[in-house]
Amino acid sequence: MRRVLISIFVLSTLYMSLEANDNLVTLKGDRNRQFLIDNTDSRELNSLGHSKRVYYLYGIKSDSTQFIDTREIILELKSDTDRESFQVKNGLKFVKKIGKRAVYRVIDDSEIVSKSNYLRELNSVISVSPNWIRDRRLK
Repeated sequence: MRRVLISIFVLSTLYMSLEANDNLVTLKGDRNRQFLIDNTDSRELNSLGHSKRVYYLYGIKSDSTQFIDTREIILELKSDTDRESFQVKNGLKFVKKIGKRAVYRVIDDSEIVSKSNYLRELNSVISVSPNWIRDRRLK
């Protein structure tokens, strides 16, 4: 019983701290997921040319919940969509095709989760997700 109460207290404290944070964003999809944006050094680029903006799933800062923004989005568009006008209209640049999907670089200054949510609402989009980098090394 004591462990249950402690767990409830910790989770409620975490939830309240997330609610008070302005850097919390929700990625909409099959299951909505909340991320805390760590803007530390977000304007610098890493060795791969990606921003250093880091997101933490549910606001928990650890290697296992870390998602690094690549400034790329993976999109599946309806077959009748004019891809050229779509990318120009939405601040994207084609990178490569992967099956039915394609990778696009976000060329405007949009925050990646907000951009994904915006694109998800468009009629010509079947699926969308940020092209995150995850650290999957064994520790």
